[in-house]
Amino acid sequence: MASGNKDYAPDITFPLTIQQGGTGLTTLTAGEILVGNGTGAVLPGAPGGIATLDVTPTATGTGLTLHGNETAPLTPAIFFRDDTANANLGTMVMAMAAGQGVTGSAAGDIILRADTNTLRFGTGITEALHIDQSQIVTLAHPLAVANGGSGTATPGLVSGAGISITGSWPDQTITNSDDSYFASGILTIGHGGTGSATPALVAGANIVLSGSWPDETVALVASPNLTTLDVTPTATGTGLTLHGNETGPVTPAFFFRDDTAVKNLGTFLMAQAAGQGVTGSAAGDIVLRADTNTLRFGTGVTEALAIDQSQLLTIDKTVKSYNGVALVTPGLPSIVAKVDLTGLTAAIAYTTLFTPATAGFFRMTFHIFGTAGGVNDTLFVANEFVQNGHIFGHSSATLLILAGTSTEEDFVSHFYSDGGTAIQYELQTTGTFPASADLHVRLEAL
Repeated sequence: MASGNKDYAPDITFPLTIQQGGTGLTTLTAGEILVGNGTGAVLPGAPGGIATLDVTPTATGTGLTLHGNETAPLTPAIFFRDDTANANLGTMVMAMAAGQGVTGSAAGDIILRADTNTLRFGTGITEALHIDQSQIVTLAHPLAVANGGSGTATPGLVSGAGISITGSWPDQTITNSDDSYFASGILTIGHGGTGSATPALVAGANIVLSGSWPDETVALVASPNLTTLDVTPTATGTGLTLHGNETGPVTPAFFFRDDTAVKNLGTFLMAQAAGQGVTGSAAGDIVLRADTNTLRFGTGVTEALAIDQSQLLTIDKTVKSYNGVALVTPGLPSIVAKVDLTGLTAAIAYTTLFTPATAGFFRMTFHIFGTAGGVNDTLFVANEFVQNGHIFGHSSATLLILAGTSTEEDFVSHFYSDGGTAIQYELQTTGTFPASADLHVRLEAL
């Protein structure tokens, strides 16, 4: 068999693949840990992959650092494990988020946690404090008084004068063992007592007392629904005053009640604001209101006037005046308007005397008086009204006044007028106006 050398180099490619027993990489960095990647090239432990353990203390005191890369840090943690039971016994961790490690932790907290056993703290091999799984903290030594403790392993209350203590801490019982420490005798009013061994209330006007102290019953002499008010006037005329305090008085009011129906029948008050009590009232008005029935006014037992819930006014007697104008006896027909003019020296054109709200019959009475100068003068009066939308009027005869004399005349006009239209009057002359004239007009609603 012939022998010779053969160069296999051309059959090998670099980097050597996993299938060829290589890594699939061309270069490696010193200290990197390689991790398998199936049939692909191995993965180096670059930052962000496998955690790096730097255990060399630095000048600033840094010891063990667990991290990934600078932009995506891992949660640094040390786990204490029981590999035989395949379980964690506890954890030491820096929380990167709220609640991480233990409930209530915040990001940045350093946490030491025992998972299934007791968390113990000590110096040397001597325990100073431990926390069990029921969250109970046990101290090896009493907590000093300055730190909020009792300062002793066997605390107990100490009895003072007149005090007796039984039992053991923390179930000790405290009792008063000396009656001399109780108040004796009659406690004065200045010390919160009654100042009497037999105290009792004293009845004032319209008050009756029954029973004995401290179970006395106070009642009104009259009906429980009635109250006596002292309305004796003072030197300045003040009678009854209802108020709250001096800076914020209440609205004085009396309510008339039907207690069987549990409702107000009416109110008597002084209005403190516009519209209070009845519509249209102003502050300071005195208001008398019937809430559900008729408001009646009278003298003795005889009714003179009533206003029902429909706002209808009923008057049983003579009305003496209307709209500020005196009414004729016995009250109706009524004078609804009047004019009294004296010393006139010029005629009066049509002037409105009254505008009725509704249609009706009216009577207008005129009285004219004139004094002529150096010539004969004339006067006459007239009225104007609207009937069924048309204007009508009545006029008096012309009054002739001879030169240097005085003359007077009366004129009466009866008519029907539409509502909402003006009733007018005028004073005119057919020649020259007198030196002086008087005019008196009365308008009655029939």
